[in-house]
Amino acid sequence: MESIEIKDIYDVYYQPFWKETWFVVLVVIVCLSLIAIVGYWLYKKQTKPIEIPCWQIAIDHLQQLKKQNIQDPAVVYAAITIIVKQYLQTRYAVPLVALTDDQFIGALEDNSCFDTATKQAIKELFNDVVLIKFAQQQAAQQQIVDAIEKAIALIDITKIQDLH
Repeated sequence: MESIEIKDIYDVYYQPFWKETWFVVLVVIVCLSLIAIVGYWLYKKQTKPIEIPCWQIAIDHLQQLKKQNIQDPAVVYAAITIIVKQYLQTRYAVPLVALTDDQFIGALEDNSCFDTATKQAIKELFNDVVLIKFAQQQAAQQQIVDAIEKAIALIDITKIQDLH
């Protein structure tokens, strides 16, 4: 007898979903999205602004003032008072910049944020400054350098308190 071969009209064909075009496109889009997200996260992590402590900013300003070698004592002492007031305002969160020197000394007495050594150092610095700024006394270049050094020492006193 002859054998009869039966042929189906359609071949049985199954393609798994991971070989489908839509799945491959979806995987590529997800991978690219993940790479973009990780890249953005790394970029943001690297570009965080470096926060410079207020004492470092004040010391840098005083060092620049020292290097400028300005001959007019009133200008130098005005700059010293502004730098010290800005530093103390930032350090202790007490509004001091808008105050005059006399009001500043009064606010210093009324405020409990400052210890006695700090108060004494500030008074000593500002008493010298007031004489030069307003009494029109002459100041030698060495006095100007000493005043800048006193301001740096004042910042160092409060900086040490920050670290503890």
